Amino acid sequence: MERELNSRSLARVFNPTANSLNAIRLALATVVILSHSWPVTGAGEDPLLGGQDWGDWAVGGFFAISGYLITASRDTTAQLRVFAWKRFLRIYPGYFCALLAVAFIAAPLSTVFTGEPWRATDSLGYVWRNLTLLITTPGIGSTLTDSPVANSWNNPLWTLAYETACYALIGLTFTVISPKFRLATVIVAGVACSIFLVLASGGLILIPVVVIKGLQLGAYFAAGAFLYLGRSRITMRWPLLLTVALFLGITIALKIDAIFAPLPLALLLMWAGVKLPLQRLGASNDLSYGTYIYGFPVQQLIHIALPTVNGPLLFALMSVVATLPLAWLSYRFVERPALKYKSLQITRLREKAG
Repeated sequence: MERELNSRSLARVFNPTANSLNAIRLALATVVILSHSWPVTGAGEDPLLGGQDWGDWAVGGFFAISGYLITASRDTTAQLRVFAWKRFLRIYPGYFCALLAVAFIAAPLSTVFTGEPWRATDSLGYVWRNLTLLITTPGIGSTLTDSPVANSWNNPLWTLAYETACYALIGLTFTVISPKFRLATVIVAGVACSIFLVLASGGLILIPVVVIKGLQLGAYFAAGAFLYLGRSRITMRWPLLLTVALFLGITIALKIDAIFAPLPLALLLMWAGVKLPLQRLGASNDLSYGTYIYGFPVQQLIHIALPTVNGPLLFALMSVVATLPLAWLSYRFVERPALKYKSLQITRLREKAG
């Protein structure tokens, strides 16, 4: 019985080198574009599913998957500095190039349609003030003054600072916490996030919005980390998965999903990563990150150039079609080349040890 149980554990059924998570992440990035198609076209707020909008669900899914994969990366990377270097190479080069593309391509191009002035100093200020992953200057001069989502060129980038914070926390957890206490540490962290969210939603404590966002995203990341650390004891059987799906549906119906959805969603996404036959999609070219960081600027430009296209679904389709080539260019010429430098830190450590 124990043997059969282990054969169906997440550790056994999930193949780190052959799964559908890249395809799922690309789908989640597409959902972000779809969700934003309402506000960008002036058609209203992002559509809701339960107590969260579609974009919130997609970003939560990103963090849940990231929680599993990044914890696995830290577990197999002995040196914290090597882990940090790999995470920097995966996030920052693409982010920096997206800043440059918005500042010196998208913003000047937008003035062709709006007639608003563009100044290089505004674009330089946009890049300089946002270098640290904290988006303190979302707009560039007056280039988006009359847009439905005014003075903001790349809304989704705000999540990257939280993502980096999660990387740092899991990196430090493996450095300072004994292996036998890491699972308990992640459980405590996830539960603490949920408790604070419950207290804040009930008005029992006042928490700044920026902290609430961190607690929400942190809960999703902790859920993914929990699944990785407990993967040998988590059995991927249909009764469990159906129960989890039912529970998730109940939280959506009651609109309490922002608090209780992280773990069920993480488990269902990992199961989809195992079962969906989409392993080849994104295996050679992972377009999910590029789609995420270029989707919103593309949407802003399309709306500026074609303001009469205000049907959210058609607009979303046009946005995805226009974004995917940019995502490919980002991965082919920025993200993948940057990853070739992952071994640089390892080589330096070996030379120092020698």
